[in-house]
Amino acid sequence: MVGYLLAEHTLRPIRANMHAQTQFVSDASHELRTPLTALRTANEVALRNPKLTLAEARAIIEANVTDATRLQTLANTMLGLLRHDRSVAQLQPVALQTVVSEAMNLVVAPAQAKSIAIDDTTPPLMVRAHQQRLVQLLTILLDNAIKYSPEHTTITITAESTNRWARVQIIDQGIGMDAATQRQIFQRFYRADQARTGGLGQGYGLGLAIAQQIITEHGGKITVDSTPGSGTTFTVSLRLVGRQST
Repeated sequence: MVGYLLAEHTLRPIRANMHAQTQFVSDASHELRTPLTALRTANEVALRNPKLTLAEARAIIEANVTDATRLQTLANTMLGLLRHDRSVAQLQPVALQTVVSEAMNLVVAPAQAKSIAIDDTTPPLMVRAHQQRLVQLLTILLDNAIKYSPEHTTITITAESTNRWARVQIIDQGIGMDAATQRQIFQRFYRADQARTGGLGQGYGLGLAIAQQIITEHGGKITVDSTPGSGTTFTVSLRLVGRQST
């Protein structure tokens, strides 16, 4: 009996890892199949058209390039998610203001394209983190806020320290989401319906899943609070370095 229990204890993480890899391959196959089928169909239709003009051919090629770029983005994102599954983040003291600043710099272009202002009031706090992964997490949340916010609105970044934890909030004035969406939004490959995306969503439902994975690596927590039509607030909780106050 003892031998059986020891063997079961040893095999459990192996089975979990195999299941995760099987699920990843299944999800990847599903997500890649649809855009590849659409790309192939468009080209086959064009090849069967004997009256295809140069302008029409150019338009098809441009659409193919766009689709190929999206597929490349999807593949890179999925590989990044797989790497997060397999790796362990090395945490060290990191200046929260520095991380927020780096993330903001990465979303300047999409924010300016929609005339969205980002108001940062982050105080000088030190957290235990992997700096680049934390930058990635905040970039995902900022990009998400920009994507679902109307033009000429403001995204606010705040932070405070409470009982050895830093709480970072990203608050937008966007379209918000209902309770059902909030319950599923961190699941891999989950994409909200048209009411949430407004027909604009071009993502593959991986960004927030990666954010969830990163915060799990940090031993922290990420939550969402939102009301349709009233904006969304994402709250990220990270361990402070020592005792700090804001």
